[in-house]
Amino acid sequence: MHTGLPVAILVTKYRRAVLLGTLGVMAPLFIQSLLAVFMVPYVVEAGVVTRETALYMLTLSNFVHVFTIPFFAWVSDRVGRRRTMVAGAVFSAVAIWPMFALFDSGSPVLVALAFLVGNPLIQASMFGPVGAYLSEMFEPTARYSGVSATYQLGSLLGAGLARSSRKSSSPPTPGRATSVSTSWRRTSSAVWPCGSRATRESEG
Repeated sequence: MHTGLPVAILVTKYRRAVLLGTLGVMAPLFIQSLLAVFMVPYVVEAGVVTRETALYMLTLSNFVHVFTIPFFAWVSDRVGRRRTMVAGAVFSAVAIWPMFALFDSGSPVLVALAFLVGNPLIQASMFGPVGAYLSEMFEPTARYSGVSATYQLGSLLGAGLARSSRKSSSPPTPGRATSVSTSWRRTSSAVWPCGSRATRESEG
C-alpha cells in the first residue's frame, strides 16, 4: 500500500507510466483540438463556408463521434489495447493526408466529409481505448491520481500544440492545410505506438 503525497508517488514509482501515457494521449487530443481551433477558422477565412455552417459541420462530426469512441473501445476489449492503439496510429498516419486534402478542396460537401473523417474516425480510433489504457498502467492505489495527471499532461501538450499552431499560422492559402499533416503524421505514427508499449493489460 502506498503512503505519501500522490504527486510524490507518481514521480518516484510511476515516472515511466506517466511519461509514456502522456505521449500516448497527446495524439488524439491534438487532432480533436486542431479541428476546433484551426480547421473551423481555416475554412471560414478561406471563404468556403460561413462560421455558422462550419460549426454545424463540427457539431455533426461530434455527434457521430459519440458512437465511434465506444465502438473503438469495444474493439480494444476484443483484440487488445495495444493492437487497437497501434492500428489507430497507422490508420491516422495514412488518413490524415486525404483529410487535409478535403479541407483544401474548396467544396462545402468535401469539407463536411473532412470533419467526419477527422473526429469520428481518426481521433476516435486512437481515443477509444484511452480510458482503459491509462487505468491499466497504474496500480489501484495510484490509479486515480495517475490517470488524472497523465490525461491532463497529455491534454496540455497535445491540445496546447494545436492552439499554438493556430496562433502562429499564416493566413489561409491553397495547400496550407495539407502542409500541417507532416507534423501530425510524426505525432500519430511515432508518439502513440511509443506510449502503447507501456500498456499492462490482460487479454482474453
